[in-house]
Amino acid sequence: MISAPWYLLAGGIVLVIIAYFLAGFSGAAEKRGPMIDERMSDKDIAQSLQDSESLSPASIVMLLGFVLIAISVIWRFVRYFV
Repeated sequence: MISAPWYLLAGGIVLVIIAYFLAGFSGAAEKRGPMIDERMSDKDIAQSLQDSESLSPASIVMLLGFVLIAISVIWRFVRYFV
């Protein structure tokens, strides 16, 4: 039980690193967002913005990694002050 925050921290770091690799392999850098041109109609702009609202698997894995890191840090603070 004493080492659980350290395992959470290590797991979170590993998940963040995996997420960076997933983002690199999936081409997330090329998907910066919707390209809006002044010649586009309002309907086309709305459709483009709605298509770009979904989260990629890399984003979800990275979010999970950061949550594990935060839980680990909070757990250590609670144990230190309690």
